[in-house]
Amino acid sequence: MSAQSQPSFKVPLGLAPNGAVVHARDADKGTPYVCPACSTPLVLRAGEIRRRHFAHRADTGCSPETALHDGTKRRLAAAVTDWRAGIGPQPVVRRQCPWCDAAVDTPLSDHVSSAQIEYRTSVGRVFDVGLLDADAGIHMGLEVLVSHRVDEAKAIALGDLAWIEIEAASVIEPAVWPALRVVGHVSSVDCPACAERRAGRREQTIAIAAAYGLPDPGPDYLAVERSCWKCGLKSPVFFWPGIGDRREPPAPSPRTVMVRYSNTIQDSYPSNGCIHCGALVGEWFLPETLFENYDEPDAIELNELYFPDPTPGPVRALRN
Repeated sequence: MSAQSQPSFKVPLGLAPNGAVVHARDADKGTPYVCPACSTPLVLRAGEIRRRHFAHRADTGCSPETALHDGTKRRLAAAVTDWRAGIGPQPVVRRQCPWCDAAVDTPLSDHVSSAQIEYRTSVGRVFDVGLLDADAGIHMGLEVLVSHRVDEAKAIALGDLAWIEIEAASVIEPAVWPALRVVGHVSSVDCPACAERRAGRREQTIAIAAAYGLPDPGPDYLAVERSCWKCGLKSPVFFWPGIGDRREPPAPSPRTVMVRYSNTIQDSYPSNGCIHCGALVGEWFLPETLFENYDEPDAIELNELYFPDPTPGPVRALRN
């Protein structure tokens, strides 16, 4: 069977004569392209019906996975090079807001000066792409996922090094990197809407505390109001991380928060008390008190912060 009659497979990326990795949708019919992995000549299929793609001979030992993996590595590295040369946009890492799943784009750090394909780290493991600082030290690694995620052994070996796992098939624009996993000392993300909600909750807490003559309890606290079961008057109820697990409140705590004895459970734990009569606000009523004031996605975020275990009923219902 002649080389021309050998069966072929599709690949989305081709290497142009100038070294640029080009997606088939952007390819020029008059330009010769080769496989980014094995340099086999590719044929651009650009008909009116089928999606544009490159046809790759199947008798070369190469594979669609290898071609996509190598091509994506080159695209990511080239995006950094073009940015630093002033001929391309600053790459962004696209992550999902942990509370509402909205896409959040974080610009790549200005400390990144260059990119190196197949960068070997000091621990002997290789990043698909190493993002280097001005002194050629590793700032962050990129791992390209085609069919297999970074295994646990490699993840453990990389230790404290920061790295991002990116699904190759999701890279549409070379300077937009959809992150499946972000590991190491990398800043968290919030979408603008969730950040605005968080700021609103902070303002609410300060206002409620002030209304009862209490100082600002600090950023670790959230305040809502509830009618006291004993005297019937409105009173502030403060929440702090892990309150549902009876964790100690951050100091200095509001004067209405202290260790009290509960006759119901016959045990003492840090709790809220009515500002008027001192009656204990039992832990049983805390989820209800909180989720009467907040809906999804606030409820999901606050549940994970204040009631990590067990999941209160109101949020369990939201997730089902």
